Amino acid sequence: MTRAATRPVPILVLTAMAAGVLALTVLGTFSVTSWAYADWTAVSAVTRESQVYTGPWVAAWCAWIAGRYLGPRSMLCLPSAARSGARIVTAHAGVITAGALAGFAAGLAPVLWSTGQRATYGSLDWLVLAGSVAVLLMFCSVGYLIGCALPRAASVIAAATAAFAVILLAETWGPVVAPLRLSTPSVGLYETGTVAAFRVVFFTALALALVVASARIVADRTTTRSVGNYVGLAVLVVPLLLGGVARAAGPDAVVREARPPASCTRVGSVPVCVHTAKATLLPAVATAVDKVLTSVDDKPAVPLTGVSDAALGRTTAPDVLVMDLQTADGNWAGWAAADVAGYISGQQACNQRGDASGDAAEAAIDQADVSFGITAWLTQAAGYTAPLNRSETADQVADTFTRLPTIQARQLYERFAPQIAACQLSSSALP
Repeated sequence: MTRAATRPVPILVLTAMAAGVLALTVLGTFSVTSWAYADWTAVSAVTRESQVYTGPWVAAWCAWIAGRYLGPRSMLCLPSAARSGARIVTAHAGVITAGALAGFAAGLAPVLWSTGQRATYGSLDWLVLAGSVAVLLMFCSVGYLIGCALPRAASVIAAATAAFAVILLAETWGPVVAPLRLSTPSVGLYETGTVAAFRVVFFTALALALVVASARIVADRTTTRSVGNYVGLAVLVVPLLLGGVARAAGPDAVVREARPPASCTRVGSVPVCVHTAKATLLPAVATAVDKVLTSVDDKPAVPLTGVSDAALGRTTAPDVLVMDLQTADGNWAGWAAADVAGYISGQQACNQRGDASGDAAEAAIDQADVSFGITAWLTQAAGYTAPLNRSETADQVADTFTRLPTIQARQLYERFAPQIAACQLSSSALP
């Protein structure tokens, strides 16, 4: 068999597929490069999550390649040449894999370089990356199998649709065997080594089984399709059963760090701590805490004994604000200031209220709006843009405090401190 017959895929076709993989991978991973800090946990995860578009792309291209060069009437692989068909499938798998991986590696290069330059903690999780590669190969193999099994006109659409369906049904497969997860973990969490290793083995085995099934379908072809052409699909039973067992076992795929390292400073008597991976953000967080507390003359209505990053886990210590830093947002410091302002404006008490009805519900809504209004005023008084969706009442409350001279605004806040802390201040009580 000639070299051209065993690899009948023009370089232009492979280049087009690889270029698409590159572009879609960059698109899927670029967002984490704009985070306020470099997070290897998130970067490791997006090597997989970026395939939300890359997966359907390679599946469609592989279906087209199979349909173009392995159709039942193809002169390159006649139905009578069963042995040749299996060899061509193997050769196709090699060149398609090489093209997809080349595009994937090139697409990951920018985010890996950027994170390597900026990160101060952690490293790439190579097992997670290997699992991402296995998932990409699985998408290739799914598309190729569909291209072998269906007429070319239908196979491309069917492959892309099947890939999207697999992704959208992620919750159905469970966290262990779902190709992608539709959320990105960040520092403080990590994917367990057992689950990451299983995913590498499972998706690699599934990809290989799909290639074997494709080879059998090609080898068993006739010029007209029949049920007998698809007996080769039986080879998929074993990896699918393995995936079913893993799904039923349901181990935790992502867990929290047992002892996350912390970087801390103090704002007056208040300790402020963030995960060590976010150490570069600590000065800005401390500044936000300091400015908000200064806005109330360091006399918060709600006692504040500490500020802790949510990546460090929950704490049982009393009067500690656990802050979930919105580092993917350009105004993350404004969010941090708003979190502190909301805490000392009684929002925690508002959130802990039970259901109410009738007049009680109307009063509760009004009091919660007052809390939001005071939060907005404090955030703005500290010099930040308040990233809050506020009601008309909340806007009016914020304006009431903003219009007052600084000393009078602080006095008003201090006068109603008990009601603010309990989320029981009504808008009608304000001047």
